Amino acid sequence: MSLEEELSALARRSRLYAPLREGGTKGQKELEVLRDLLEGMERDGSAMYSQPRLSPFDPPDCIALNSLGELAAFEITEFVSQDAIEINEKARSESGAPPIDQRVMAKWSRESLVGQVTALLHAKDEKKYLGGPFAEHVVVIHTDEPLLIRADVEQWLSEASFGPYQQLSGAYFLYSYEPNRGYSFQSLRLRAA
Repeated sequence: MSLEEELSALARRSRLYAPLREGGTKGQKELEVLRDLLEGMERDGSAMYSQPRLSPFDPPDCIALNSLGELAAFEITEFVSQDAIEINEKARSESGAPPIDQRVMAKWSRESLVGQVTALLHAKDEKKYLGGPFAEHVVVIHTDEPLLIRADVEQWLSEASFGPYQQLSGAYFLYSYEPNRGYSFQSLRLRAA
């Protein structure tokens, strides 16, 4: 198979909606998300973790060392509209990929965004983490939602608090890539148990 044929096959396998991180394996995607977060932290002068790698057990998806040299567990999850994914994929299967201006795009309100983030965090808090002990349990929520406006989301998330949780000690929201800025992130406020 030629390189052109391989790239064409990859494009057909990739989803149409919010596809930024759709290449490679699940593990590669998760590790790249964590690396992008850590690179953003380093760029902002708030580096807290080092030596990111895939976890030999799942969950967690990844592990790293915190600033004290202790093991931290990371669960990686995506903030995306499953409805938009399904509608766009159905349109592709019926007549090929629809033009970009005919694709369905999710619209998010403060309530729907905070509700989805709450659900994602709750699901990760309920997992049984293997391979510990872990000094921290951290969730990284990444997004490539096309209609999210970062300034709005930053405000909505800064006004919200989540939890309390039994296991989670930290959570971050990782925004889409922006030229000359890279991946911006926001720490989520978790209520103490």
